[in-house]
Amino acid sequence: MKLALKLALGLFLLILVGVGVLFWKINPILESLKPKILAQIESQIGQKVSVGELSLKFFPQISLALTSLEVGTSHGENVGTSSGEKLSLDEVRLKTNLGALLGGKVAVESVVLDGLNIDITKKADGRMFVGPIELGAKAKPAPTPTSDKQPASDSTKPTEPAQSGPALALEISEASLTNSNINFHDESVSPAQTVTLNSIDLRLTDISNAGANIELNSLLPALGRASLSLQGKAGNPMLGMQNDLELKLSDIGIEKLAALGSAYTGKDLLVLALGGEGKKNGQTPGKASGELSYSTKITSSSASAAAVKAVLDLTKTDIQSAMLQKDGATPAIVTVNTAISVTGMPSSMANIAQVLSLDLADTNIQLGDALIEFSGTIPLATPDKAVIEINSSDLALEQLAKILPSLATMKTTGKLNIKLKAAELLAAKKSLTGYVQFAGLGATAPGAPAISNGQGSVEFSGDSVFTEKTNLLIAGQPLDVRFSVSPLPPETADFTVGSDKLDINQILASIKGEPAAAQATTVSGLNVTGNYNLKNSAGTVKATMSSAEAAGLTLGKIEVPVTLNSDAISISNASVALYGGSIGGNVLLSAPGKENSSVNLSLNGQGIDIGGLSQAAMPGGKYYLTGNVSRLGLGLSGALSNAPASLSGPVNLDVSKGSIVGINLLRETLRAVDTIPGVNDNLLAFVPEQYQGVVSANETAFDAITYRGKLENAAIKIDSLDLTHSLYIISAQGSIAFQGAIKINAQLKLTPLMASAMVVRQPKLKLLLDSNNNLTIPLTIIKKGSVPVVVPDVSRLIENAARNTAKDAAKKQVEKLVPKIGGDAGKLIDSLF
Repeated sequence: MKLALKLALGLFLLILVGVGVLFWKINPILESLKPKILAQIESQIGQKVSVGELSLKFFPQISLALTSLEVGTSHGENVGTSSGEKLSLDEVRLKTNLGALLGGKVAVESVVLDGLNIDITKKADGRMFVGPIELGAKAKPAPTPTSDKQPASDSTKPTEPAQSGPALALEISEASLTNSNINFHDESVSPAQTVTLNSIDLRLTDISNAGANIELNSLLPALGRASLSLQGKAGNPMLGMQNDLELKLSDIGIEKLAALGSAYTGKDLLVLALGGEGKKNGQTPGKASGELSYSTKITSSSASAAAVKAVLDLTKTDIQSAMLQKDGATPAIVTVNTAISVTGMPSSMANIAQVLSLDLADTNIQLGDALIEFSGTIPLATPDKAVIEINSSDLALEQLAKILPSLATMKTTGKLNIKLKAAELLAAKKSLTGYVQFAGLGATAPGAPAISNGQGSVEFSGDSVFTEKTNLLIAGQPLDVRFSVSPLPPETADFTVGSDKLDINQILASIKGEPAAAQATTVSGLNVTGNYNLKNSAGTVKATMSSAEAAGLTLGKIEVPVTLNSDAISISNASVALYGGSIGGNVLLSAPGKENSSVNLSLNGQGIDIGGLSQAAMPGGKYYLTGNVSRLGLGLSGALSNAPASLSGPVNLDVSKGSIVGINLLRETLRAVDTIPGVNDNLLAFVPEQYQGVVSANETAFDAITYRGKLENAAIKIDSLDLTHSLYIISAQGSIAFQGAIKINAQLKLTPLMASAMVVRQPKLKLLLDSNNNLTIPLTIIKKGSVPVVVPDVSRLIENAARNTAKDAAKKQVEKLVPKIGGDAGKLIDSLF
């Protein structure tokens, strides 16, 4: 027992001696190794490097430990600035073999880097720095070490580490990076951006020529709660090594991702993707919020050992729980699965697109209860050869509106069923087959009529798009729509729009957001057909209606052929049936929508019951015209920007068998003439009984009206107006302004039929007759308030009477003096007076 105790004590003393000898032996080696290693590092990077201690550790494994390594500063100084000068490492541990170390060799089996902190900076001028080291810059001479811990003699011998000291043998099978951070500062964008990888934990195991097992975990605080993980087998596919990795990005903040993308592109990419450009017309653009997660599997294998080829498959790419929303709306949960494959390794990275393709075999997007499924392949080298299929059932437009602001603004409703196959989608000549069916389609938007209950489908066939028949309600009014577009990209569109009956007032009320007008404005039997060349901005349209009511007018069959291009819109040979007749003509709008736009209009009509037309145009008015239009001619031109004031042109009108209702010019004139010498009553008192009905009626009857004039300066100019009746003739000249002013000089001529009958009742009226037994009364028609007033020029009438009296007396004297030549003398007297 005592012997055993002595042996144990001796063994312990022997170990102590061995350890002491070991430390006595290893310390000089480590002390000589540190300055030589530092000198080599400094000569390579051109920066000063400082370290704390270089020591040997026995637990948990035998390793060399290098602490507090810093680049670009003296040890102990503040390291790193916001501009990105930080490059430091808390500790480096190199697992080694003690026997090899004692034999003068450093055999490294594993490496552990703990507390690595790197600031990578891109300056505004494009220069890149890793810590204080400028990439691509010419290396500076190694600085002279001044640390007290580094012998001065070593600093003057930078080549000694290569000439003496222990040999370094790297047979690394494991490597780790723990508690580390990488900060990327980019000052080349505005605002400057910082992307950080925090709490990096990287572990490489089973390192060999075939690659290594990798396990990486890190946080990305710049993207919210985002985290990064990478696990699996990593190799170099260029050398035929296998890859079988799984990459996961979790809880990425969409708004933070969008802000990062905006800084680098100058545009809010997510807003653009959601159909917005920014705040327009007071509308807030769509916003994306929430988080998304992304995962993918990366595999590769050597396709041929002789010709180094590889296949890289991102066999599963998932974007999960991407909550996209607009202005606090209920978020849409989007799930996407995609796959990317590389079919061979290119001869150079410049030709990488030659072997890349996007495989959509497992791609889908989940929107609410609907699933949009994709399939097909897109070769990135020749994307115009891509073939894509899209399928979806009962896709609610409300779900799309959550991620597309344009749909949300329109307040869309309804569901879509999609079955499409697109071949050569990016090629000059595209091919689409399939359909998009819709049911319950509806949309409301400010300034547009409400659309509801849309039913139908859009068909795709080859390079054309068409719909056989689409039914919808526009402001509650039924409308049928058909169209076709061919080829793709669109060049020519053909369309047909029809409706049995449309209430235009309801449509206008829907646009204005107010109740419909009480007066009916309807169109029946509407049919609009046309075609439009999108490339040349030209087309033709023909609109027909079986009947219409507009502003109280009742219209019959309407045909309006229209030709349009970017410079003009013309209507040729249009016709409108109304009130037993018709109006036809041509219209030319030049430079429509521009400041210098103008109109030229030419209309002609005949057979129109002008009574119905004028009453409809002025419902409830006191004055209107009756009769039948035997001729209507109108030619106008002017600037659209100043219509109707700028419109001018000739107007001709012939009307037969009618009246001017609301005023009796004959009665008003005769009543006003009451100052004839020797006559105590006004002329109205001498109208014979048989003509009292004509005088007492509340109208001016006529057998015919002939008007010749023009439209000018917002007024109707009367060059000549002749109203004829068996008892009287009214002639006039003057103008009627649109603002209501009236100035007309006229004369009322009582025919011999009326005048002779009045002379019978009052012989003194004979003095008022002319040689043809007409009684002519000069008139002025003016407007007082809203009522036209007839003002006879009695003074001129009396002058005529005096002249006629003198003329009659002269004739009698001449006839007495020269009876044989009385007839000729009478003509002479007429010429004198």
